This record gives sequence, structure tokens and C-alpha cells, in this order.
Amino acid sequence: MGGEQPFRCGASQVGDRLPDDDDGVYDILVEWIQQNDAYSCIPRCLKMVMNNLSARLIVKDMPELTVEDIQRFIKTDAGGTDFMNVCDINKHIGGTTPLLDIDAKYVPRPFSEIEDSLRKKIPVIACLEMEDSGREYFHAVVVKYLNL
Repeated sequence: MGGEQPFRCGASQVGDRLPDDDDGVYDILVEWIQQNDAYSCIPRCLKMVMNNLSARLIVKDMPELTVEDIQRFIKTDAGGTDFMNVCDINKHIGGTTPLLDIDAKYVPRPFSEIEDSLRKKIPVIACLEMEDSGREYFHAVVVKYLNL
């Protein structure tokens, strides 16, 4: 790894790893993973992004983790995933080249950071505040498309 900067994956990225696409439409091919329960959105989003980065050889030596592995590593249960545990996945993907560093912060990110990531063809995981029948909850989604 020799002094190489970690490759950060989240709503903000560091470094220019991919050329910009200035046509105003960004669409990243991300293999969708079905969610059949009410609590595994974050592990599934992590798996989708990890698969995408690995398949496109942006990150090499990605360990073969299942959604169930990821759920266990970030302590997902029937109540969901505590946001503070998301970065625990980094302990299990530390051998990638460049080093993949999942950056999870529960703070609003400027839209420009999301746009920059998508312009570089890097999918983003967004946490959305949702409401259903008066019940508020959070849901994670992979942002892979932006049409300006």
C-alpha cells in the first residue's frame, strides 16, 4: 500500500479516481440486491456498493462477504442497524487495494458531494428519513443515478 491514500466510500470521496462525465446525466450500473425484510437495508446497500467497486476493479482484493456476514459485522438485527456500527465493516475489508474506507456519518451532506461522487461513477449510500402511518424510520438506499 506504500503511503497510498485510502479510497473513501460514502457521500464524500477523496481523490480523483475516475474521469468526470460532464454530460449532465450520471448512471452507474449497480447490481440490485432484493430486501425481503424491514431491517437489512444498510447491509444490502454496503454489499451493492462493494460489489460495484470490486467488479469495476476500482478496489481490488475485496473479500467475498455475504449480506449475512455484513449484517453480523455491523450488528444488524430485527431492529435495524445502529448507524454508529456501520464503520465496523472496515475491520473486515482492510486488505483491499487501494484501502477501502467506509465513511459513515449521520450529518447532512451537501448535494455537491453526492454529485461529485456520481460524476466519478462512485455509487453513494444515502440515509432517508421516512414515514409510514405516522411512524418515522430511516431507510438506506444506493444512489446511482442523477439527472441534472
